[in-house]
Amino acid sequence: MQQFQQFLILLLPLLFVPSVISYGPNGLGIVEWKPITNTRDTAMIEAAEFAVDGYNRRANAGLTLLAVVSGETLVLSGTNYQLVLKVTDGRSATYYWTHVVERAGQKKLYSFLRLDV
Repeated sequence: MQQFQQFLILLLPLLFVPSVISYGPNGLGIVEWKPITNTRDTAMIEAAEFAVDGYNRRANAGLTLLAVVSGETLVLSGTNYQLVLKVTDGRSATYYWTHVVERAGQKKLYSFLRLDV
């Protein structure tokens, strides 16, 4: 039994390796989040609008996107967007952090959290 537990302890870290290493045209490489250099890029705006619309549907809210403030992307079996958004409810502006994943032309909203700035 003790040998089995030791085996599991040695095997456990290997389960996380696929999340940080990817195979691409240049072989194996470390996958990393890359900062967004153009917050007005069409793909960023589309991901941000998708996030706000998704949140509005789920929370029965009426938020409107004002701007993508910052963010980063990760390409790993699709494109992951982590964005900081400036939105308004019609009275005041607020900041939100969101995580959107786009795969094969389909987007999915994973997180939409209010930031206390």
